[in-house]
Amino acid sequence: MPALFQMAWGWRRGVLALLVLVSAARADLLPHAPLVPEEYELARLARVRALMARSTAAQPSDVRILFYGQSITLSPWWKEVASRLEAAYPTVRFQFENRAITGFIDAYLERTTPADVFPRNPDLVILHAFGDGFPMAELIREVRTATIAEVLLQQDYVLAGGSVDVITNLHAINYADNAAFRNYISLPLAADQTGACLARIHDSWKAYCRTNHVDPKSLLNPDGLHPAPDSDQLLAELTLAYLLPGGDAVGEDPLNGSKVRTLDLTRDPVWRDGELVCDITGRTVELGLDRAPYADLDVFVDGVRPSAHPELYAFTRPSSAHFNQWPAVSRVGWQAPLVEEVWTFTPFDIAANGIDFSFRVSGSVTGDDGVGRSTERFVSRSGRVVIEPFDHWLGRAVSFGGGPIPVGFTASWVAVLNGLDVVPTTLRPSTQARGDRVVLAHGLSEGTHRVRLATRPGSEAPFRFLRASSPAGQARIQAVLPPSPPPAGQLMAQSRNGAKWLSWSRDPGWRLESTTDFGTNAVWEAYPEGLVREEVDHRRTMLEDTEGPRFFRLVR
Repeated sequence: MPALFQMAWGWRRGVLALLVLVSAARADLLPHAPLVPEEYELARLARVRALMARSTAAQPSDVRILFYGQSITLSPWWKEVASRLEAAYPTVRFQFENRAITGFIDAYLERTTPADVFPRNPDLVILHAFGDGFPMAELIREVRTATIAEVLLQQDYVLAGGSVDVITNLHAINYADNAAFRNYISLPLAADQTGACLARIHDSWKAYCRTNHVDPKSLLNPDGLHPAPDSDQLLAELTLAYLLPGGDAVGEDPLNGSKVRTLDLTRDPVWRDGELVCDITGRTVELGLDRAPYADLDVFVDGVRPSAHPELYAFTRPSSAHFNQWPAVSRVGWQAPLVEEVWTFTPFDIAANGIDFSFRVSGSVTGDDGVGRSTERFVSRSGRVVIEPFDHWLGRAVSFGGGPIPVGFTASWVAVLNGLDVVPTTLRPSTQARGDRVVLAHGLSEGTHRVRLATRPGSEAPFRFLRASSPAGQARIQAVLPPSPPPAGQLMAQSRNGAKWLSWSRDPGWRLESTTDFGTNAVWEAYPEGLVREEVDHRRTMLEDTEGPRFFRLVR
């Protein structure tokens, strides 16, 4: 890893030095052919496209989109993408966030991804960053392992002096031609390896320049790197080609597919005596809130509070270095279970170049936790802080014009719980809420977990849904109901003319369910209405011998 960082740092110094965005008035685009994605490309965004396409006023979709990359991702085009998506899908409740870091190439973003992307569990990550291109695959792989996000990976636009010729012989491309190698070799490879959708901006940008006899340099700001207003608009348009309505919107239900399963909590008999018990398979559990008042709701996962699960804790991105938005430390790890607290990082005995220094870490709960050196791997006394030497950024801030590290400078980060022990009444959504749901647990190990929700005595439980998310595509959710005998005289089995029949009262509200596995692991399913015969005073279904052993019950 250190060698990779040194290599990337050396040949990308020019990119990292350009830290100031230049703004100007918006211009109109020249005539050009639209970018038309291939169906296989759109299939890699099937879930987020289905979420947006299926949204209605009666059942609006919540869609979380995270923009991630460098200063180019901070340019105005991303706001154009957001506003046009809101216009195209007026019933979708979007949540947009931009966590890009100026000057961070792909290798550096891979280090900040756990703090910036994982806790947010977005539905879509729109990603672009310069660099070798090879670390991009690991970055995307980490995102898709920890979250259910689909990824739209943008190719580069054409920089000043870049060729606008069509490349037809990929075998002739070599590593020295960085633009061609990134956009035709390493980025497509990263997309194919991880299932990300590659936004083919590079060729479309070339075609725009050729069609209108435009020098690529004229589409850039005076800094020679960031897009000018008209190319900001072009970049937004080419990105939106993968997200606006069009193409096939077929595929599995985005709320009840392989990665997400949803249990409707508005139906009885899901709750029993103020409690709901479910077996879920996945890493994330979310609860849909109603607008009605409710009392505090207690949450348990595998018999204990979410706060007792070490895997649900994470660190936020450390605060900035003294010069710009670069974090003072790009990634902070841990070896021992965390608790919710604020950590302080204090450098001292600092060399003039800012690279070699000592530092002290302390937690608001843990207390003083040890002293380390920037040139060595650091593990705090408690094991709650681990810092690798290549994750220090204070020296880089000094070398790029930040001046010496100020006396008394400190940085900080927070250990947070990605979950809730109690859903308090204060989280009740207002009529202006964008996304009426809360995360009960995010970051669980892939596998099956038992979730128990308990209302306080005398309170109601007006919650809309419980949702499980599995990045591995194994999502499952099933209510575990305590056994209850059928009503006396309601459910009867009988044999008539050599056939077996099941009969029950037509008393309104009863429905028949069946399972092949009776007991605590039973999965009860509604019996098909098409197999039920309506009689004058009862309902009846004939049982086929070929069905095998099966248990039945009546529920309201």
